[in-house]
Amino acid sequence: MKLNVLRNLSKDEAFYFYASEWNYLRINATSLEDFRDKLKGISVESVNFHLSRGDFEKWIDGTLGDKMLAKQVAELRARNLQGAEARTELYNIITMRIKTLKK
Repeated sequence: MKLNVLRNLSKDEAFYFYASEWNYLRINATSLEDFRDKLKGISVESVNFHLSRGDFEKWIDGTLGDKMLAKQVAELRARNLQGAEARTELYNIITMRIKTLKK
């Protein structure tokens, strides 16, 4: 399971960042670590867009197969976090999960 969650993904499985439904940012993530690293540079509009739709947790659960992390991300959405605060919390949650998986 650990290697599965942290694996490199194909372009078809990658997460594609949008600022809105029709505004693709030309940024994608092909692993959980890549996703975490790219969060730092993603606009808060993109974070808000994907978080409000549940896109992050769907990708984490459905593509990476990490139900625990997906649940933690869903809790952020349930708390209605937005903007820089949401991005920071998401970054921190993912960083902690990566550290746990690498042990």
